[in-house]
Amino acid sequence: NGVLTIYVSNDSEYDMFMREDHFKTLTDAANLFGEYTVKISKRASVDDGKEEFEKDVQTVKQMFGEDIVKIIKND
Repeated sequence: NGVLTIYVSNDSEYDMFMREDHFKTLTDAANLFGEYTVKISKRASVDDGKEEFEKDVQTVKQMFGEDIVKIIKND
């Protein structure tokens, strides 16, 4: 629906992404692929959105190709 939502789990991540220069970089990158509104949203727990996230990842992979979209798990 033209909205790219980035979910963060704590205030420091939220503050980092909301910095004007970081937010502009994200918006500029998203707009290379179309007209997107970038939204940063806090989530109580990353696990709360795991299923939705995985669905969104599959959608993005279909749109841009698996050779462009790489998910790196950081344990």
